Amino acid sequence: MHCARLVGLCVLLAAAQVSAEPFLTRDQNVLLGGDALPLPVPSDLTPAGSTRIDIAVNWSSTASSGLTAGEALLIDIESREVRVLIEHSLLNRYAVRLQLPYRQVTAGVLDGFIDGWHALLGLPEGARKFLERDQFQIGYVRGAQTILNRREPMQGLGDIVLEGGYQVWQSQRSSGAFWLSLEAPSGSESKLLGNGTWDAGIRLSGRNTLSARNSAYWQAGATLMGSGGPLMQWQKDWAFSGSGTYDFSATPALHLKAQIDAHSALYKSGVDFLGKATILTVGGDYRYASGLRLDIGISEDIEVGASPDVNFCFSLSQSF
Repeated sequence: MHCARLVGLCVLLAAAQVSAEPFLTRDQNVLLGGDALPLPVPSDLTPAGSTRIDIAVNWSSTASSGLTAGEALLIDIESREVRVLIEHSLLNRYAVRLQLPYRQVTAGVLDGFIDGWHALLGLPEGARKFLERDQFQIGYVRGAQTILNRREPMQGLGDIVLEGGYQVWQSQRSSGAFWLSLEAPSGSESKLLGNGTWDAGIRLSGRNTLSARNSAYWQAGATLMGSGGPLMQWQKDWAFSGSGTYDFSATPALHLKAQIDAHSALYKSGVDFLGKATILTVGGDYRYASGLRLDIGISEDIEVGASPDVNFCFSLSQSF
């Protein structure tokens, strides 16, 4: 009997070691900050009565321009977001999560590093090669109307998000959870920290253990967008998004990961920066014996000009 219990415990520990944990990142597009594009939601809810806290930092640099027959856009900024996520399981199979974001939109300090990074890897520079380093500008003209003309840095509380999750299924090899979300208009609309309206979303997330060292995480969702923000008259009603993470367990503690995040266009526009986006994040996490997990990743815009050129994401996670 003791032998059987020991074998069972080893199996559970092995499954936990290869469990894929996604990077806590999303499209950091400054014009989409209040539009309820989702962060990954857990596929395995914490046990009843327990709490999980995540602190996620995303630091991105954007130099993007777009010109069509009726539109002109120029974005040259750097943004930093610190987001605290608190998840608590009330009962078996049910959990709630609160997201508290704080955002800064400023002039850059990363431009020199990013220019060197692009040159080293042979990546396209886009609008960056035509712009001065470390300046600040957000401008958008449509028809004869100036929609945005921001020249001063902005910072403050973003839109607070409340989520509720239900564990649909869970086993050693796979799990799935269904989530509902509601984003409140707590961020300043004039500072581009929120869109001044309520947004609601649905998500389905899952985990699959592929082998002893390989696992995957996935998420699909839809957001019903409230009518608000400076681009309100061109906003679409629904936004669709998806995410997939591949996890390789190099050691029980060190995991290497690659993640794809994508979303549909949120606005009716011919400018790439307001269209659909696909983002690749690579990096890994380290899992300490205490249960603390440290994630470090770097994101690149696969669809050049549709999202920030580079984003650095860091997070710390701990369950109690």
